Amino acid sequence: MFYKIICCLWISSQLIALSISSIQTLENSECGMGPWFAANDKGDALLCWIELKKDHTLVASTKSKQNQWLPPQTIGEIGRLYDGKLYCTINTEGIPYIVWQASKPQWDPKYGEIFWRCNWLEGATRKAESWSKPVVFTHKEPVILQAIGLNKEEHLTVFFEKLEKASQCINLTSWSPDLTLRNSFSEWFPETHATAMATFSGLDPFFAFVAPDKENEDRAMIYEIVWRDGVPIHEKIGEFQSEAFYHFQATLDDQGRKGLIWGSGKHDELVCVMTKEEGKWSSPYVFRNEEEVLGCSIAFDNKGNMMAVWSQENAVKFAYKPSGGSWLLPALISSSVQYRSSPQIAFDRDQHFVIVWNEGEGRSQIYGTTFSTDTQKAEKPVLLTSYNEWAVAPHIAFSEKGKGMIVWATIEGEIPNVRATICTADLSVK
Repeated sequence: MFYKIICCLWISSQLIALSISSIQTLENSECGMGPWFAANDKGDALLCWIELKKDHTLVASTKSKQNQWLPPQTIGEIGRLYDGKLYCTINTEGIPYIVWQASKPQWDPKYGEIFWRCNWLEGATRKAESWSKPVVFTHKEPVILQAIGLNKEEHLTVFFEKLEKASQCINLTSWSPDLTLRNSFSEWFPETHATAMATFSGLDPFFAFVAPDKENEDRAMIYEIVWRDGVPIHEKIGEFQSEAFYHFQATLDDQGRKGLIWGSGKHDELVCVMTKEEGKWSSPYVFRNEEEVLGCSIAFDNKGNMMAVWSQENAVKFAYKPSGGSWLLPALISSSVQYRSSPQIAFDRDQHFVIVWNEGEGRSQIYGTTFSTDTQKAEKPVLLTSYNEWAVAPHIAFSEKGKGMIVWATIEGEIPNVRATICTADLSVK
């Protein structure tokens, strides 16, 4: 199959329907895995992917708020990417960071075979017009990369787990702009079920994770990492009667409000949300779903209103919580026999949430809709991609001026002739 990547659709705020125009194609952007996307509040953005013809080579392109996307640049060979473990972010100055967990071949004399080992983390940043050589963050000990972001000082922060026998160590490290280690925090737990992270410029990052209750194997404890006098510590914020946590996602807004969403249950048929407002965490609020949850997302607006969205095989649903109020009953955005997944949500800074998702049976497209916090109604979904394309994995972000970018990948052709083209376009909200 061919992967073709579409990205960066600018969004206005007068909301009736969504449409795209002015598609721009990036040259020389053949992609075999990805893309990964990040954007800041100023309109700077980062795209990176694994090159098609060199399947261990990482390539990236960046865009400033004034300029077009730069030609793709090769960062280097990173080995076989372990379980898709690559994350990227970009600070308010437009400096991008990429961290990944790569597997590299090692000869095992005992079995007389080559095994792919995943024992370290690596990262890179761009200085001036070129990317740095990959920097090794961890050595030899087995680790699992969970998330990256920026701390209050805009230093790169890496969240990973270290494995040792039957225990897992939650690790939080921060790095200077030249990728020199500044400080680290670690805490051992018997195991963890899920982790999530969200950041907002000028605030300490929000890290949450789930660990089992030592006294009750059917109950899980939910923790966040908070900063006390600059020192990170973990605090319990809730508990839940299940060890199953799927699609664990976090959000953080400019006022420090926090939110979590996840799927749970034996068949992943529950949608659970928690919020922290005015310094206090709510208990988990549960929406009972009739089918397996395939993906979920959550976001605040600038007034403390909150939107949760999730998909199941034949529907996309949302729930709305007005600021200071209670969650309203879930409502359908889209419902038919078509398969749906990967819902994403963001606030456009002007009384509207924008939601995008995959939809299709066999051949998938990207659909979108808008929800007005004024009328508390969602618009009719619109098709954002062509019926002739097979589009997947949408991502969405908004700048502080209300301009947004959407990224997705399209699939064309048959293996092994896979080719990806990065494109940009305006997304109008009329």
